[in-house]
Amino acid sequence: MKLRAGILAVLLPLSLWGQKEGERLFALKINSLLESKCIVCHSAKEGKTKGDLDLSTREDMLLGGETSDKVLVPGDPDESLIMTAIEWKDEDYEMPPKENDRLSPEQVGWIRKWIKLGAPWPDQATRKKYLDEERAKPLTDDGILVKTSGGLSE
Repeated sequence: MKLRAGILAVLLPLSLWGQKEGERLFALKINSLLESKCIVCHSAKEGKTKGDLDLSTREDMLLGGETSDKVLVPGDPDESLIMTAIEWKDEDYEMPPKENDRLSPEQVGWIRKWIKLGAPWPDQATRKKYLDEERAKPLTDDGILVKTSGGLSE
C-alpha cells in the first residue's frame, strides 16, 4: 500500500508538470501557429471549415473532420492525423497546402511535444499569464534579449 502511495506521490506532480508545460507551450507557440497557419481555412468563426475540420478549439479538433475523427489524439502524436498533415507524409493531407507556408521542423516538433503532453488548451487568462511571464524575462526561452526602457516617460 505504501509503495502505491509513493508511486502516486511521484506521478501526480509529474502529470501536473506535464500539464503546465503543455499549457505553456500552447500559450507561447501552438496558439500562434494555429492562428497564422490553420485558422484561415479551418475555423467556423472565420466562416471557413475546409474538410469539415474546425481547428479553432480543442473540442472541435477532437471531433475531427470529414475524413477522420483522429485529427488530434491527446498523448499520441503518431495517431494524430494533424501530424501526418503537417509533416507532409501523405500527399492527400499536406498542410498547410502551399510549399512556402510549410511548418519548420522546429514548429512540427512543438506540435508533436504539445500532443504528447496531452494537447492542453488553456483558457485565455492562463495563456495571458504565460505570455506575461515570458515577456517579463530579460532573456526569453528562445534566447531573445528583451530590453525595455522600463515604461513610458512623458
